[in-house]
Amino acid sequence: MSVVSDNWVGLEAIFAGLGIQHYFDGFAISEALGCRKPDPRMYAEGSRLLRLEPHECLFIDDDPQLVDAARELGYQGITLDREAQCTATGVIVSLDDLLPIVESCRGH
Repeated sequence: MSVVSDNWVGLEAIFAGLGIQHYFDGFAISEALGCRKPDPRMYAEGSRLLRLEPHECLFIDDDPQLVDAARELGYQGITLDREAQCTATGVIVSLDDLLPIVESCRGH
């Protein structure tokens, strides 16, 4: 996994302090890249960190417009909407809902 965030460079240190940095292959941070999502450079850096092509990546965000921008660039996309009453195509209400999606993609 990689983090693609409109955030500051210190985000990686925060993840390290929480003991979760090792779950991520890298951090595409807007302050370091000089741009913000939906700039294609943000998404490209996230997939570069993973050494994957866009179509091999799943982009997750709580902003549907940013997910749509990722899809337009060839990424798979899921919107995390914790306020939704139920899941819909391309929408999950909890990160727990992501597990079946990832499992179904394992063979592809």
